[in-house]
Parts: sequence; structure tokens; C-alpha cells
Amino acid sequence: DSDDFAEISLEGGAALEGDFIRSSTIPGTLIARYSTTVAGDYKLTVLVNGEGIRGNRFDVITRPNVIKAFQCDAAGSGLSADILVDDKVDFLIQARDVYGNIRTQGDDPVTVQVFKYISDAATPYLIPYESNMNDEQNGKYSANYLVTQSGEFRVYVMVDDDHIRNSPFPVRFHAGLPDASKTTASGEGVIGGLKGEDMSFIITSRDKYGNRRTEGGLAQSFSITFLPSIVESESLLLDRRDGTYLKSYKPSEGGDLSIAV
Repeated sequence: DSDDFAEISLEGGAALEGDFIRSSTIPGTLIARYSTTVAGDYKLTVLVNGEGIRGNRFDVITRPNVIKAFQCDAAGSGLSADILVDDKVDFLIQARDVYGNIRTQGDDPVTVQVFKYISDAATPYLIPYESNMNDEQNGKYSANYLVTQSGEFRVYVMVDDDHIRNSPFPVRFHAGLPDASKTTASGEGVIGGLKGEDMSFIITSRDKYGNRRTEGGLAQSFSITFLPSIVESESLLLDRRDGTYLKSYKPSEGGDLSIAV
């Protein structure tokens, strides 16, 4: 009937936007149209002339839409601003649709790339680094990578050709703990000089991959022994706060001197 009045309502996680139109081809037929932006379970009520239709309070389930890069996010140790070399780091990507709904299925076009960022050139450039990503098939994607070089890195997380929120992520890797096989000593104090003359040498700390440390605070980790014991005086190991340490001494006699660091 042309005087029939219909209305719809939705119970659930979001407000309803909808209306009715009359079918131009099927007499006495009303076509309901509605939309919602929050995925979830709903109860749909349809009233015609104030009364519920047959089977009223329908169960409606709305699913997340397709993935949209600008709504996706990622978090984890692999995206931290400062990390130590040799830490295998990881992070988790959460896929979302255009309305921010969490996607619950996999097979999205998500990619992860890790690059070493070279900025000390006229034109900064990126060197690809190995990384791994796993589709958890639930809207989440786990990724991990292992870095053995200190320096600046960039982590790209993309959907098709678009970056997700906050991508690319800037990450800085710091050298690991000093390794004896890679740490070096240099200066006149390890070459030779005159007895009774003040001499010194510098210890440059490096991690097991040869990365030079740029922070101090580990003077207590070093021990220095002079053989034979012909040193008249020696200073405490001076921490220069840049990953290097200065040792001064004065030999009291001439001859060969062995320095164990």
C-alpha cells in the first residue's frame, strides 16, 4: 500500500544509517537499505506501520572490510628507537579496514622490508637487509630480523604500495658488548718509547661483529697487566665516554715489555 510506513533499527556496536525505498517494479514492496561502520553481531528490527514483520529481530553479522594501509598499525621490539646489535627483534602488524575494524582473516598484501640507512653521503640511500614475515591467518602478521651492523635503519611496512601508520619506522642499532677478539689497542704505549717517559695507549672497544662502540661505562670490564713488572707508575683506565679508554704508564727500566689487555 502506498500509505505503508516502515522503519528499521539495529542493536549492536554502532548506530544505524538506513532508509526504505519503494520498488518501482514490484508493487507493494519496500526495499530497506542500511549501513554500519563497526563490525560485529547485531539484532535487526523491521517495523511496518508500527508492527514487527514475520521473523522480526533478525541476527545480522557484519564483517571487516578489505585492508587499508592508513588504518593498520605495528608494534614490538623491532620498531623500538634504540636496539643493541645481535638482538633478534620482532614486531606484530595488525590489519584493519577503512573504518579501523580489526581484520580477522589473512592473505592480505602486507610486506615488510628492512633497510640500512646511509645518511653520510650527498644523497642518502638504503641498503636492503634480510627480514622474515609470517601470516598468522587472523589479521595479524608477525615479523622478525637480526642485525649485525650498528647504525641507522628503516623498517618499511606496506600494504600494496602504501605505508601503514608511522611507516617507515626509524630504528638505531648500537654496538653490543665489547668482545676481546675484536677490541683493539693503539698508540705509542703499545709500540715503545724511552724509560722514565710517560706513555699511553687507547683501547677501542668493539663488539663481536667488529662494530665500534660509541658509549662508555665499561672501564671495569678491562684488566691490564704489564710483564715484566717494570712500570714505575700507571694511571687508572680513563673512560672517554665514546667507547674508547685511555691508559697511561711510565716504565722504570728499558727492555721488552708485554702488555696484556
